[in-house]
Amino acid sequence: MYIVDWLEYTVKQNCIMKLQAMEFLADTLPDNILLDMNFREVVESKGMYRYKKRLQFSNGLLVLFDGWNQDYEMGMHVCIPSSLLHNTYTKFTDEVLVNFLGKLSSNKANLTRVDIALDTNKDYSYFLDNIRAGRFITKFRKFKGDIDLFGKFQDRGTIYLGSRGGKIFGRIYDKAKEQRLNDSTVWTRIEYEYKEDYCEQAIQAYLDGTIKELFLGHFRIIKECEKANISRDSEVDEEYMKVLMHPEEIKRISSKNKEDKYLQWIEHNVMPGIKSLQIVYGKEFVKYLINKAIPNENRLHKEINKIQYEQNRQLFQQTG
Repeated sequence: MYIVDWLEYTVKQNCIMKLQAMEFLADTLPDNILLDMNFREVVESKGMYRYKKRLQFSNGLLVLFDGWNQDYEMGMHVCIPSSLLHNTYTKFTDEVLVNFLGKLSSNKANLTRVDIALDTNKDYSYFLDNIRAGRFITKFRKFKGDIDLFGKFQDRGTIYLGSRGGKIFGRIYDKAKEQRLNDSTVWTRIEYEYKEDYCEQAIQAYLDGTIKELFLGHFRIIKECEKANISRDSEVDEEYMKVLMHPEEIKRISSKNKEDKYLQWIEHNVMPGIKSLQIVYGKEFVKYLINKAIPNENRLHKEINKIQYEQNRQLFQQTG
């Protein structure tokens, strides 16, 4: 199935205060994500990409603000990662996407990057074998993959299409391996990053159902033939057409199983050390360490409220 897997957008108005950045964020975020936000669980730190400040939320949302460029206003930049778009609580439906685009337009904001991915149950080896045999056509000048010590494509690596700095950049990779799922799971991902002017084209294709044709124009596997006879008019392989035109939903590992595996890892790697500390120093010492490692939540919220109060006071003095 095709999914929107990453979003970045820029609010054109500049802001230098944390409170102002929060207000712009509340005005532009997709409604379902906004409802799931905890504005208290945020860490302010030094920015990047010519922005002086950034806000990192506990759910993965990243906000960059207080930027400066002598040629143009940098505004505020927001990154919405895949984990936030597709978690249990924030289903990113077409209706949500359309409403989100409307909010951006009314708040003088524009998309700067959108990632659209196709998940398929076609094994990664199908793509790799055809690429090794040269049975493909691509519009990208740059084409490479993860190379092993013998200069060959790795059996479970990543195939890269185009340049990372370009306006369109693609990847084909074994998603099951990346997610460290069990060996029986077959999950391959074809993914493209669209930037700047290409964002609108990609989003429109996603909404009107022509994203399949867009993907086909970027890269396609062709029917088996002599390498010398390959041309842009070569017939597309039927299996590849099936992958693009009739994608099936991947049966992914459940969050419960992931949680169980995480708990198993803790039990295997962490618990022996804790038990050893308890034997040597006693239970009270272990309790002391745990209390020190986990900050007092109420105290943390009080500190955040103090910071927000101080910023409000400074803003009032500047405007008053």
